Amino acid sequence: MFKASSARALCGMVVIGLSLGLSACSHGTKSERLAQAVRESIASGSSKTAYEGLRRQFDRIEGECDRLLSGCHSPEFGVVKKWAVKELRGMLFDGARSGESWAIERLFGSSPDEVVTASVRRKGAQLILAAAKREGAPAAALVQAGLMYKVGYYTEQDLGYAKANLQRAWQKGAIRAAATLAELARQESDSVNAYLWAIRCGSPCSTSERLSAHEAELKPGQAHEIRRIARDTSVLAIAVATGEPAVK
Repeated sequence: MFKASSARALCGMVVIGLSLGLSACSHGTKSERLAQAVRESIASGSSKTAYEGLRRQFDRIEGECDRLLSGCHSPEFGVVKKWAVKELRGMLFDGARSGESWAIERLFGSSPDEVVTASVRRKGAQLILAAAKREGAPAAALVQAGLMYKVGYYTEQDLGYAKANLQRAWQKGAIRAAATLAELARQESDSVNAYLWAIRCGSPCSTSERLSAHEAELKPGQAHEIRRIARDTSVLAIAVATGEPAVK
């Protein structure tokens, strides 16, 4: 299969030729330094390390342009800058397609900028939602998909899908998914499952929500029984019938 990274490399051949020409006549210019960083990222392939290396150089040169405009408005620099942005976005999309945590963090962990625009974020969200549907999806993709389904972010709001993705993420070791599951249960006035997930959340939840607040809403004896059930990781919800918890 022709990979997206290969396509980006092919599209950059013209720019490589341009940057080599720049190197011959103006070694060390902003255009050449940025072009070299792009070439290195392509050579190493899409990864967190490659993205961060190129993004560091991109941000450094952008900072220089903010201070000194020299060399930042030439046609050559404009072409190389577009190439760098395309490569950065391509690596983010590759990471999102695989459900990798580093790509998700960079797509959604900060305000939009020249690389991560609203449209880039939208495309990344769709790739993550698709990744979460695959068998063996990474926990990071499942958590992000669950959060998007919870609030209707780049998809239709669906609390059932939100719970299902967050539960799968928790089973894969994403402890903080339990915090959102506890929140969803509280919103539904389900004190039993709110307590179940608050227990499983543990220390990440301890500062924002005390277990005693949940226990006050339970019937006598329920807290002890829920704690026992919580140790069974195959149990993802508890049905309350005749005053006693029962595993669904």
